[in-house]
Amino acid sequence: MKAVNIICLIYILLTFKTAVVQNEIQNETVLEIRESLSVPVAYLMKALKEPIEWYKDNIAKFYGILFKFINSSELNDCEEAFYQTEGNLLEILVRELLNNMHITANDQKTNEKDTCNKIQIWIEYLINTLKNEFCNNIHINYKLFDVISVLCKHTNRQVQTSVENLKDLMKTPEKLIAECIEAIKLNDFKTGERKLKLINDINTEFIVKEIYNNNEENFEKVLKFFSNIGNIRKSFVGYKFLYESIENSVKFESYKYYKLYENINKIYHIKTYPNIEISVANMRQSLENKLQTYVADELLDSYKDNNSAILFETNIFADIYRNFKHLYYDGVKIFLKEICCKNQTCCDKINLMNFVRRRNYYGEIILSLKAIYEELNLTDNERFQFAYHIRYLSNIDYKSSQKDKLVLLKENLPISIRNLLFSKFICIKNLAHDEYLTSDNFTKITDNAKILFTMQTYDINSNHLWKIDCLNLNECNRKYRIKNLSYNQLLYASNDYDYSYHSDNRKIIVKDIGNTIDNYSLWEFQAYGDYVYIKSIAHDTYMFVDNQLYDEKAGYFKRIAYTWIPSHSKLSARNFQWLIEDCSNVSF
Repeated sequence: MKAVNIICLIYILLTFKTAVVQNEIQNETVLEIRESLSVPVAYLMKALKEPIEWYKDNIAKFYGILFKFINSSELNDCEEAFYQTEGNLLEILVRELLNNMHITANDQKTNEKDTCNKIQIWIEYLINTLKNEFCNNIHINYKLFDVISVLCKHTNRQVQTSVENLKDLMKTPEKLIAECIEAIKLNDFKTGERKLKLINDINTEFIVKEIYNNNEENFEKVLKFFSNIGNIRKSFVGYKFLYESIENSVKFESYKYYKLYENINKIYHIKTYPNIEISVANMRQSLENKLQTYVADELLDSYKDNNSAILFETNIFADIYRNFKHLYYDGVKIFLKEICCKNQTCCDKINLMNFVRRRNYYGEIILSLKAIYEELNLTDNERFQFAYHIRYLSNIDYKSSQKDKLVLLKENLPISIRNLLFSKFICIKNLAHDEYLTSDNFTKITDNAKILFTMQTYDINSNHLWKIDCLNLNECNRKYRIKNLSYNQLLYASNDYDYSYHSDNRKIIVKDIGNTIDNYSLWEFQAYGDYVYIKSIAHDTYMFVDNQLYDEKAGYFKRIAYTWIPSHSKLSARNFQWLIEDCSNVSF
């Protein structure tokens, strides 16, 4: 709406020396326009009363004069010319509109509505005709159009707001900026927002830095102001300049970065402002990088101090975990990379697992273990230790949004380890012969003992089912008791001569030893990919089955299970390797 600019420029044209445009006002048409526009108020009255066709016919006549005037060497700053204009023409215009339209809160005649429509059409015409030719700042014209539209609706509060906007437009930028700053400092955000709409981005930067000035209280004030204004683009501009101010600080402002991220994250998820979308995404990513680094540094300091707890009361660490778990998770990954170096040989991964196990929140532990599992190359032994921690968390009855991640971690464990730690009942299969560990009365030695053997079967029953008991429910301390469900007897690595071929090769028996706990009934499982080795704690020997099918008591379709101390090359044979299967659903 170039109406106000035109009015102001016409007024300037009449008050400056005529020599500036002497060559441009020689013809009769120009003289006619000058005469009709000699008094601003008269011009306004004429604009209200003349048919719109008159403006359509004559607008081009004075358009050429104004264009030449603006581009003359005497006046090349449109904005400066506007603010130097004598007389408050905008207030005059508003007053004349009110006087001539006779708007009241209770009545509005048909002819007054027609006048409204004519004024609106006229101003729209001026906007469409002149907005690309004169001063680039067309906000004034649109504000004028707002006033007229509001007057036509006779809403007093809106009229007052629009008039205030027009008054602000008549002020110099310096005065408007000072008033905006003062309003924000006084927490008059409504007034501050109204004035900010008329201020460009460069001056917005001055406002932000002038109010903030490295003051904690003022940071909150600036942030609250820009988070509550209705213009998303202006909010982002405010956040951007506040971010730049914080960047200049000597110390790392974790709290301020966090609060800025909270607010920029809200804008990021609003997709109706494509002109700032890339800038918002870049700022959000920059803040994420800072907060992720902050999480990593806090964890690193805590780990080096051998202290799992962080003073959440004095920093923003807990808020990052609670509200932005993806940032916390990425921060843990950065921490792991820093502590374990490139080839991952400079860190104790089992100790790292113990460290994150002692974290303060249940979900925090899960996220940290997930990062360890995905970022570090764990050995078979380390995977086994990892599985212990998953078992521990699974046994805790605690509601958490991270429970689904715990389930996924459990499902990704090696098969034998997962079934060993999580299955109610298991079957133990030898890989060399695809045969199951079995106990039955055909191999009974005494009323209290049986020879352990393997056999092929297509009908799993209680003779093939085993239950794993830990001495310690959560950790097991790598020591297990293996109990057969059919006879409620334990695997036992006897030291009796009758069951030994020689000092390092013994038959394994299944025996009832009551509540006695000794090393002969304890076994250690060692992970080997998806399979395991089973070692006697008492003899430090490994369970295996021979290739030969024979035993006069057991029958020629069974193989005796022994323990033996093999060489390294022998241990790699599948006779020593076992698959733990989940047999919890077998009926017996």
